[in-house]
Amino acid sequence: MERLTVDTTYVLRLTEGIVLLSKLDIIQVKSYREANLMKRSMRNLLLACFLIVLAQVLLFSSSITIAIMPFEGAVGIRTWYLDRNQMITGITEAYTDHMAEALKKDGEFSVVERSRLEQILKEQNLAYTGRVDQYTAVRLGQLLGAKLIILGTISDLTLQEAGRIQVGILQVRAELARVSLSARVVDVETGVILGSIQSTGEHLGAAVDVSRFAGMSFSSSIFRNSVLGKAVDKSIEKLADEFMLHTDSWAGEPKVIGPTGAIVAIVGDRYIVNLGTPHGISLYDRLSVFELVVVAGLTNPVEVPLGTLRVISVSDEASVCESEDGVFNIGNAVRK
Repeated sequence: MERLTVDTTYVLRLTEGIVLLSKLDIIQVKSYREANLMKRSMRNLLLACFLIVLAQVLLFSSSITIAIMPFEGAVGIRTWYLDRNQMITGITEAYTDHMAEALKKDGEFSVVERSRLEQILKEQNLAYTGRVDQYTAVRLGQLLGAKLIILGTISDLTLQEAGRIQVGILQVRAELARVSLSARVVDVETGVILGSIQSTGEHLGAAVDVSRFAGMSFSSSIFRNSVLGKAVDKSIEKLADEFMLHTDSWAGEPKVIGPTGAIVAIVGDRYIVNLGTPHGISLYDRLSVFELVVVAGLTNPVEVPLGTLRVISVSDEASVCESEDGVFNIGNAVRK
């Protein structure tokens, strides 16, 4: 659907001007008939301006509003590339801007402005670089008037040696940068996860001393043109493309993705869950842990949230996870 773009400020000012002119006795008319014709023309023009503004409002209100929460840095991501908070904030802002630009042409979705999200986070005493759990995110989405929220995670951000490459007439040491992102799309009204998307961006280039990244601005041209910066851009672009490929799913009725499993064993500080790759579980996924409580008078058990697990290893039959917040017991229910 192509969105109609109208400068509503101009239309409103034009309307105000016409109303003012109609009230001022500065228009000289030669006859009573001319006066009636002029009044009729003004009424028609006012009606046209009103309809244009109304159409713009209806088009905007019919779009699905998306709020993109601050990304998180998964356990194990090194911090010597840039200031950790700056990296997370930079990726969040870049993805938000990329999504806003990509969805502008579609017209079915709109993205909450970063400044508005920052204001709400500040009012709720939450930092833009802090972790926002799913329940808090749903509450923030309601305050923002959003239908969907996106919870993103930086699951991998690495540099590794990759032999040598030709640069002009020289052979130089090469590095491969890899940046993996993942995101969950959550329905604000129900709190149900509609689905998840992943992306990986890689870039091969001349190796640099990683200490050069210390204190460097994420938005600087030096970083954006570096091997790591280009890998970040590729991953952000791919994650936005993944969202666009599944727009029908986000616009439809919410549905539960994946089955419910359980914690079947505990080894040290690791939790074994009986959900694996056939159940849609991937490395670095976040799993919700809850307890089913039977309450007298209610037909179905109540799900009491206990916390979240992060998948650190996955096979066909099971996943190995570590706790992000909480201590759990064998038998606790788990869902992606």
